[in-house]
Amino acid sequence: MPPAIAAAPDPLPVAPILSGVKVPPLTIDQLNKSFLSGVVYYQALASLQAAQTGIAGQNGNDVSDARAGSSFVPQPSLSIMPDASIVSTVNVTNDDLQDVEPSVMSINVGGVDRTTSTYIKYVAPNPLTARIQFASTTNFSTFAGGQLSLPGGYSLTGDPLMAINPYTGGIAPTREYCSGIAFNSGNPGSTPNAVAVWHSDDGGASWSSPTIADSRGSGYFLDKPAIAVSWHTGSLGYVYVAYASWDYVSNNTAIVVARSTDGGASFAQKTVVAYGQGPTGLPLANPQIVVAPGTGYVYVIWVNFATNDIRMARSTDFGVSYGAHDVVASGSLTRSSPALNGGIRASTVPMARFNTPSNKIVVVWHENGSQGTDVKYAYKPCTSVCNSYGWEQKKLITQYTANDQFMPALDFNASGNMVVTYYDRHSDSNNLLYRDYYSFINPTGTRLQNDQQISTFDSNPTTPQTFQGFIGDYKDIWDWAFSDGEKATAAWIGLPAKPGEVYLTRIAY
Repeated sequence: MPPAIAAAPDPLPVAPILSGVKVPPLTIDQLNKSFLSGVVYYQALASLQAAQTGIAGQNGNDVSDARAGSSFVPQPSLSIMPDASIVSTVNVTNDDLQDVEPSVMSINVGGVDRTTSTYIKYVAPNPLTARIQFASTTNFSTFAGGQLSLPGGYSLTGDPLMAINPYTGGIAPTREYCSGIAFNSGNPGSTPNAVAVWHSDDGGASWSSPTIADSRGSGYFLDKPAIAVSWHTGSLGYVYVAYASWDYVSNNTAIVVARSTDGGASFAQKTVVAYGQGPTGLPLANPQIVVAPGTGYVYVIWVNFATNDIRMARSTDFGVSYGAHDVVASGSLTRSSPALNGGIRASTVPMARFNTPSNKIVVVWHENGSQGTDVKYAYKPCTSVCNSYGWEQKKLITQYTANDQFMPALDFNASGNMVVTYYDRHSDSNNLLYRDYYSFINPTGTRLQNDQQISTFDSNPTTPQTFQGFIGDYKDIWDWAFSDGEKATAAWIGLPAKPGEVYLTRIAY
């Protein structure tokens, strides 16, 4: 059981929920200062530019040489035998349309292991049309999929993340979920928008029509939903969705959690967890949510850009109320503007799990460092050097530190050790091209082997012209006990010579 949460560093006021309030449209300068999801930012930017110029934008299909202007230095060989090694990599998508923000999950349904990735595809480059797609496989060779259905009244979707009830008991056994945002073209906050949740009962081969977990009228925007399903015996199958509520009327934001106790059919319980500055100031943003299987406690983690730290709050009553705020870690968090070298959009987005074998909440993120961005790791309860909230002091966990390491994801295996994937630019003298790497660490953040390269080619994030510098705001990894052994599946975006492709890499232990 986690230790008691320390006293709150800030109050917990209740956020007003209004709708249908008209506000002036954002200017390009205001948009650049906002912390909106990348998929929303680029759609809004294109709309503003089109209004100014009468041109809807470039076609986004530039396939210039990904090596232009940079050089990637060959990697050193491993000095020790790896405990975690790459099995295979497969290209999930293969077309001239850009894909970003892949999530991934595996589940066994009817005795069959199935792995599904959801992601954003820009299905029409002119004008921008972002929609969540899915691709599912049983053999990591052939994939079947399509587009998740649009909620009524919405033309765009984005920000997919997934969760499951892997058991044959509880509410909606072996059900898989995908959360995302639903919105329409135009300025953020100028049209209705929503958080939507889809579900699948066949391992991701097909998906339901969406349930609206929450919605807003003009003047507000719901952003960056994260989803978790309880594996606790007393709340098995409860679905929790955490998201940021941008209030353009009063210029403030709230972190909100919606709960479903009927398999995602409805989300009657909604609770404000935190409240802070507005979307064009230094807001609260980019939440994650996890549930402890042993207790059913719900943990929400988010970024507070005003105080430059990552926060957490805990619910001990299955998501009805949340207590005082922890400070997970403080640092120089990266923001949407200024972007990384090459115009890469890479705001700090923490990724979190409840590491069941070690009974720890584990969080990974990137922040500004002395040579570029660094990947950091923290956990609770701490074991050696603790902050005043019981979190272990953040650790640098990657082997390589030159240039940028960014957009990490993590998951744990049956022993409690973890694979942390991240994009890495250390070998490019121009700090532009990246490859996907992973660290293999134990629960206290100690590397168990040399970091390994996942992608065998270099990716140029400036290749797609319409969405230049956008490779998504995050990526994902998922561990699963397959019939042929336990493996992690890393989902990432590669750009060898196209606008952006989803790749899945299997890692064995």
